Amino acid sequence: MAKEKTQNKEVRLSPQQLVSLYQNQRALMDNLLQQEAMMQEAAREIIGAEDALKEIDKAEEDANVLVLLGAGVFVEAKVKGKQVKSDIGSGVVENATVKKALEHLEIKKKNISANIAKLQKKKQETAAGLARLEGILQQVQKALAKKDTSPSSVS
Repeated sequence: MAKEKTQNKEVRLSPQQLVSLYQNQRALMDNLLQQEAMMQEAAREIIGAEDALKEIDKAEEDANVLVLLGAGVFVEAKVKGKQVKSDIGSGVVENATVKKALEHLEIKKKNISANIAKLQKKKQETAAGLARLEGILQQVQKALAKKDTSPSSVS
């Protein structure tokens, strides 16, 4: 087997390319933060659904409940039995017991937690890259400032 020699390669970027690269990384970070916020909201929604299902499971037959429709609007409803409708993916809904619905939610919660962990890792990598780029940009700014203040010719 032949050994591969690693060589230091030099990449030259103009200041404009460097700024563009920084802006792209900044946009990536903003996107990651937005995705993380959406996933955390989904996780909170799952926790709320779990709590509601547990209350329904403890409730008497034909219990009256107050259901949030959204935007602060509620409706009174009567829970008949211990069957619920559970989204099993792709907009498909099935009749399920409270126990089965809780199991579905647990799976969703684990998937969301795993995705949040991946996003956090990607955020750390992106933050490190941004920090390196900021350092390079500062060096370029100093070099350009020094170049502008040095006399270009002597009379």
